[in-house]
Amino acid sequence: MAQKLVFMSKELFKVIRKQKPDIIVLEDTFTGANAEVTAKLNNAKGMALVLIYNLIKTEPVCATAATVRSCIGIKTKEDVFHYYQKQYKLPNDFKKYNDLSDAIALAHYYYYT
Repeated sequence: MAQKLVFMSKELFKVIRKQKPDIIVLEDTFTGANAEVTAKLNNAKGMALVLIYNLIKTEPVCATAATVRSCIGIKTKEDVFHYYQKQYKLPNDFKKYNDLSDAIALAHYYYYT
């Protein structure tokens, strides 16, 4: 796990240094039935929170997928994809582009709240 966190930290560092964002919005950790997966996701989130704060001196905005969907009035991950797929003319490939539609939804959540 430590090696993966180091790798993720280095990659996130590169992206932040290149893009120089003023704010970062993260999807908050989903708490599911699998405690081991939840713990690993929380480790990654903790690493990201510390790195982001150290680099941009601002805490990232965190929101759960459910909160974001509720804010934009959409119920399912698939509906989020189809909404943004139509709006931004994304290819109709849910498996490949659903994370992109989630990222757009997070940006809209931040902008409108």
